Amino acid sequence: MNQLNALSNCVEYYDRRYYNFNDLFKTAIRPAHLAFAEAYWRDYTQSEGVLRNMPAPPALLIEGFLDRYTADLNSRFLRQLAASSTTFWGYDSPTRFYYGLADEALHPNLVKMAIAADGPNIQGIPVKRASHRGTFLASLYGDGTVIDDKSTVPDWFKSLL
Repeated sequence: MNQLNALSNCVEYYDRRYYNFNDLFKTAIRPAHLAFAEAYWRDYTQSEGVLRNMPAPPALLIEGFLDRYTADLNSRFLRQLAASSTTFWGYDSPTRFYYGLADEALHPNLVKMAIAADGPNIQGIPVKRASHRGTFLASLYGDGTVIDDKSTVPDWFKSLL
């Protein structure tokens, strides 16, 4: 669901702000929700009434948007979105990707794809039992074992006292 939510937000940015994909709203958003989308992205009003009437992303995007060909512009948008992803960039300098084995925001398999694709200068550092925040802490301290044996970030902080 989060992927669809992010995708529906990207439709607006790609259509009007960055890549000038004219009419992406018309090809990607269901006609029943087009007026709502136009109004919402014009001012980002988040009043209770607007939020109550906001369609969920699967209902906002046209049927089949992520499953099959729906329009040339939609396919072009998805290709551009993929090209903008950092997962398959070729990094010129040594880079360490820390990834939490219990990360609730970024699945370890997504990081492993980047490690596999980005060449010999990439090092993957798994952090045991680490949440997304715990992984960030481990990266700050330069060691994947910094939070070992601590089940939560607060437990790690308490261990420093």
